[in-house]
Amino acid sequence: MLDDFAAEQWTTAMATRQDRERRRRRGLPTWRLVRYADDFVVMVHGTREHVEALREQVSEVLAGMGLTLSPAKTQIVHFADGFNFLGFRIVWMQKRGTAKWHVYTFIADKPVESLKRKIRALTHQLSHLDYKIALIRINQILRGWANYFKHAVGEHTQSRLHTFVWWRVIRWVMHRHRTTWRAIQRCVKPRV
Repeated sequence: MLDDFAAEQWTTAMATRQDRERRRRRGLPTWRLVRYADDFVVMVHGTREHVEALREQVSEVLAGMGLTLSPAKTQIVHFADGFNFLGFRIVWMQKRGTAKWHVYTFIADKPVESLKRKIRALTHQLSHLDYKIALIRINQILRGWANYFKHAVGEHTQSRLHTFVWWRVIRWVMHRHRTTWRAIQRCVKPRV
């Protein structure tokens, strides 16, 4: 088990860029810790053996606090393969049309499916929910979701979701009023 000094040294060893560069010159691994509440990611610059050793050290530090790593959530992946963290898909990839590599943050698939489930529940064909209440709730859900994922590369995903929500609402209205798409088009046709 790591003592308090070793645990403190482990968390502060990579405090500055110079510390990381000095360790790399010596052939030692470097790492960065990114955490939010009780979730965290450790990004390692080194070999797989370095990662395994670091995972053991993390387990020891957590054991001192009475915590353990979740085997279901703990995984070792290459940055280029990407990983999911807090609903985001984080991938290191080459920028299209250049030779430069960047870290991109996309919207993961799980939150998209969760949002679609919520919209489907509100616009279910047998739902007798008032339009005003349903549309206000849909707007609240979409606004919160968009604000959470505003820093992700998600223009394509947002566009697909916009289309999905639009058609769910239109089909819901068509079913409730027993009308056709042509009748809906006549109602929303722009006036000149």
